[in-house]
Amino acid sequence: MQNKIAKTQRQMPVQMKNKFINLKNKIRQKSDVPWWYFIVAFFSQTISWIPWKHFIATRYKLIITGKENLKKAKRLRDKYKSGVLFLVKHTGELDIMLVLTGISPFSPLFPMFYLTQHVKYYQTKDFGWRRFVYRQPVFYFYGAHPLQCENPADYSVLNDSEKYKIALKRHMAFLKKNRSVCVFPEGKIPKPGNVGKFFKGISHLLDTKTVVVPVVIKREKEDSLRPIIKLHYGEPLDYDTFTRLNKKEAFFKDKDISEHLSSKVREHIKHTLSKI
Repeated sequence: MQNKIAKTQRQMPVQMKNKFINLKNKIRQKSDVPWWYFIVAFFSQTISWIPWKHFIATRYKLIITGKENLKKAKRLRDKYKSGVLFLVKHTGELDIMLVLTGISPFSPLFPMFYLTQHVKYYQTKDFGWRRFVYRQPVFYFYGAHPLQCENPADYSVLNDSEKYKIALKRHMAFLKKNRSVCVFPEGKIPKPGNVGKFFKGISHLLDTKTVVVPVVIKREKEDSLRPIIKLHYGEPLDYDTFTRLNKKEAFFKDKDISEHLSSKVREHIKHTLSKI
């Protein structure tokens, strides 16, 4: 009898620990996109929108084109009940705010969530004083969410399709909740005028059947007192229409369609960059 009691007492802490772990996992699953993510991002981006536009207007000559494509993206978003994925040509660290310049805070495309590197990526001397600003609370406050990987130095994530799918889980959830997500698909800032290769993981975001809006940012006369920034919102592509059009030409599996769509967006950005 005493042995049974002792055995039961040993099992209880283990059972309680397992229950705690299960509860913790459930909370994590439910908190992929908690409601306050949207509230915080909307608040921070709204209060910074007016001063940011004023700064851009005084410091740069901003030329915005393709605003009619934002209206098309809103219609497609409502039609397919999907999120909107902005794939942006990367030119500098301020691009994260530039993309919002042509979008009103009253638009359903507002606010926007961003895909960033793990916060430890920014804690190097290369980022100077900015590394003290680029912290997790600051990122979350502005709607920037890093790749979800345990080890920020594990670059195998970039080449491992399944690991990348897990790392992008939160951003895929944003799109499924009909939110806007901004991604710099080149993953780095290439030389001016060039369009780098898109990282392979972008196909996982496209698998959510989202509406895609290519965005081109081009900087000119950087040495002048008032440099020129050209911001162009491209023609939106919805997954279903793209799939239907391309299946007439050839047979694609779902994965191939996502990768083909990614390639199509890259070509569109490259073409637009040479025209604007």
